Amino acid sequence: MDDATLVAKFGQMTADELVFLRAKISIARFFPQEMQQLLNFIGETFASRIENGKVIGDMADVFGKPVDEAKVFAIAQQLIAQQ
Repeated sequence: MDDATLVAKFGQMTADELVFLRAKISIARFFPQEMQQLLNFIGETFASRIENGKVIGDMADVFGKPVDEAKVFAIAQQLIAQQ
């Protein structure tokens, strides 16, 4: 996630604060006071990336697998259109 996206949502931060924010996002459950805000951000980001197919690459990254996002997204759109 780029710095601009994080700053737009959470406000201006130093480079170190951005690094710490990324760490908190990855383990949000360990920060109870901020957990809901962090989880909402994760959900909103995930949902916004569904529309353009970027979520496919995100999910592949979780499993350490390479994927052609554009190709998989095009196939998924064709399958959805058939239903």
